[in-house]
Amino acid sequence: MPDLVATILGWVVPALVVFGVTAIAIAALVWAVRRARRSPRARAAAEQARAHAGATLVRLDDEVAELELEVGLSGALYGGDAPASLRRARLAAQHTRDDAFEEYRAIGDPGVAPADVRRVAARIERRSSEALALVAAARSEHGTWVRQHVSAAAQVDAAQRRLAELRGAMGDPAALVADLSSRFAEDEWREASRSARAALSEAAEAGRHLDAAAARAGDPSLSALPDLAAGERALRQAESDARNLEETHRLVLQAAHAVPEEIAAARTALRQASVTREHLDPAEADRLGAELHAVEAELNRIETDAARHPTRTVEAIARLRGRLD
Repeated sequence: MPDLVATILGWVVPALVVFGVTAIAIAALVWAVRRARRSPRARAAAEQARAHAGATLVRLDDEVAELELEVGLSGALYGGDAPASLRRARLAAQHTRDDAFEEYRAIGDPGVAPADVRRVAARIERRSSEALALVAAARSEHGTWVRQHVSAAAQVDAAQRRLAELRGAMGDPAALVADLSSRFAEDEWREASRSARAALSEAAEAGRHLDAAAARAGDPSLSALPDLAAGERALRQAESDARNLEETHRLVLQAAHAVPEEIAAARTALRQASVTREHLDPAEADRLGAELHAVEAELNRIETDAARHPTRTVEAIARLRGRLD
């Protein structure tokens, strides 16, 4: 029996030693692999892959913006009859861009493993490149369609009509700014002034691009689309700034009209709070009284220049009403 035990132990012990050493070696190897995957070098490689994917994604975002411009331009010039592939490419590229941006933000988390960063970055790179190729093909098809169906002169005429409509709708932006500046402090009309200058400058820029397109319209081999796209871009920005000017003008005048009523409502709220104070315990009444005095003093201060700063006044009174509530 002792011989049998000795024989078994002589076999088991070396085996356990071998298995133990092997397990330790495997654990060390796994630890080394994981450490290598999360090492500064792996992090740097992952960040480089992410940055490269981000650059491609930015290119896709720019191309989507240009494609949106061309789709809008097609609808304005040709009544929406341009190739449907242009609109389909825009929708597909938008979808790819939006999904890729979500993935790109997700792999910016420091807790994401470098291997996962590289894998997702590669997917972003691949899908963005495919979307860019789709956009390029659709724009090429659109250019061919334009040359076949619409003359350069017709394109220029249509765009110039839109510019004339914009200028007619804008009227005299300087007059709106002058109206505000004659009645209110500069901080009330500064943004309106910026929008007015920008709208006029952008309309002039659109005119220059369209004049350049008109100069080429006599050559049937040339497409006015590049100049038209630049003009459309300037037109859209001019429209945006013109709307901002009108909105600012409207808001300031509305605030000026509302100031007396807002001040009266705030004083009514103060009186109501004073009545409430009479029914409180002495300690609470004192605290409320101190708050009411502070609110009233602030309201008096606000009222002194309310006529020159209507929007600021309305906002300040809203904050005071919040304190009273």
